This record gives sequence, C-alpha cells and structure tokens, in this order.
Amino acid sequence: MDGCRVLDLLNQNKDETMAVIVRHADRPSIASVTESLGVGLNEKGRGDARRFGERITGERQVRFFHSPAVRCRETAEAMAVGLAGNGNRVLGSTETWDLCAPYLLDDRTLEVADRLGHGFMRAWFNGEIDEDWILPAAVASDKVLRPILDRLADPFVTTRLDIHVSHDWEIILLRETLFGTRYEQDGWIGYLDGIVFNMDGAKVLARWGELRTEITP
Repeated sequence: MDGCRVLDLLNQNKDETMAVIVRHADRPSIASVTESLGVGLNEKGRGDARRFGERITGERQVRFFHSPAVRCRETAEAMAVGLAGNGNRVLGSTETWDLCAPYLLDDRTLEVADRLGHGFMRAWFNGEIDEDWILPAAVASDKVLRPILDRLADPFVTTRLDIHVSHDWEIILLRETLFGTRYEQDGWIGYLDGIVFNMDGAKVLARWGELRTEITP
C-alpha cells in the first residue's frame, strides 16, 4: 500500500504530538497542470487513503488540512473515515491554499511546467524561472513549511496529529531544501509519501524515511 514509509514514522512515535505533509492518494493521469484542480482520486486512491487512516495507531486528536484540489480533499475525507474506528478522534478538516503552490506568482509558470515536465522542478530550483513568476526555492519552502510549524506549536493538552494533504511539488520542494536530496537520484514523491515533523525540545525534528534534520522554529 502507498504511504507505508510515513505510517512507520507516525506509529513509532504515537505518544508524541506530530505533523505530517503527504501527497494525495492515487489519481487518474493529468494531461496539464493548468486545469488540474478538479481531478479527484481513482478507486485505488480512495481505498489507499482509507487504509492509511485505518493504520494510524494510538489515541490521537487529528486535524486535517488540505489543498483546494479535489483529490486532496477526497484523500483527507477517506483518511478520516479510516481513522474513525481505530481510537483516534478527528477534530476537523480545513481547506487552505498554503498547501497548493503558495509560491506561484504568475499562471504562466504552469505553461512552463507543462512543457518541461519533471525537469521544471530542477529549472526552478536552479533559479532558471523568472522570480516574478515563482518564488525562489528557499523562500517558497518557507511559505509551505511555516504554517505547518505554526500549527504544530498550537497549545495542546492531549496527543495531537496534524495531517496536511498536498502535492508532489510541495513535498519535493521541502525534501530538497530540508534534506539536500535530489529527485533525479532519490526518486519522485509517491502517493501518500511525505515528511513527518515532531517537537524535539526547543527544535522541530523533520524526517523523511531514514533521513532527519533539526529545524529551529
């Protein structure tokens, strides 16, 4: 099942307050990113998202945040159904543009992305895309990361889990800026794969698989 890497990290630390950003579940192929917000999940994606929720162990208070894209909302909804029967409590689900290219300044960038395919990300990270069209990678990364860390720091009295459902661009961006990976060598982000965060004293520990790094909030 998709998402096993993230589930392993979540269930190793089920007594800690945590946050995770994951890519949505499986979807039909998309011909163009310029008209993609309305694309939902396919049958496999709905089943995987539900099973993902079922396999989150512990007794946590869970908050969902998702991109406005239909597939992200459907992923959060299916995960919440899975969570309902395993001791966790869903507190709510919030749609936010923080999880859908908040660094995009000009829609012409999407035409470049369609033309370059996966190579668009490297061109962006290398500073080859006009900064009037899309923020530089380091600034863009903070635009995605900061709301996640701010929510993680919210006061809490019980163990809480924040699940952020987003897109491959956001997670590849964070993975490269936080861990120094390169998608050409480390692979594209799969469905339901993502990065896990938890408080570690005054710092935040970010983890992707076996990689980890400390962040000062």
